[in-house]
Amino acid sequence: MKNKAVAIWDMSTKPAKGTLRMGSSAIGKTAYLAPADTRRRRATNSIELLAAALATCFSIALTAELERLGLRALSSTTTSTLTAKMGNYGWTISDAHLKVLATVPGAKPGDFITASIKAKLTCPVCRLLNVEIMLQARLQR
Repeated sequence: MKNKAVAIWDMSTKPAKGTLRMGSSAIGKTAYLAPADTRRRRATNSIELLAAALATCFSIALTAELERLGLRALSSTTTSTLTAKMGNYGWTISDAHLKVLATVPGAKPGDFITASIKAKLTCPVCRLLNVEIMLQARLQR
């Protein structure tokens, strides 16, 4: 499986700006800026895109882990927060947090926590990030 995205970075403007196109065209043409510039304009940035990738990938991995246990989630909401700080070599992701709230009929809290931890270990985006990922998982009754 291969996925493709094209990023065009225009440095002729101040601040520099970019345009992102995804291979699936599901998002369409999207404006992006450097992480520090997005507070001033309506655009995304690479850190936000990674946070979105982490939330979606973890959600899919959690569903798979629950199914391995014979459980089916009715719903789950995953919030991914990446913190980026300016360091000696530019922007660095310093920490990541995943917060998941799910409705899973018949699930015991221990089984849900186990599935959440396994999802964190099997999620490709979790494995890609070079930072400890804090996980908060809760069943909604």
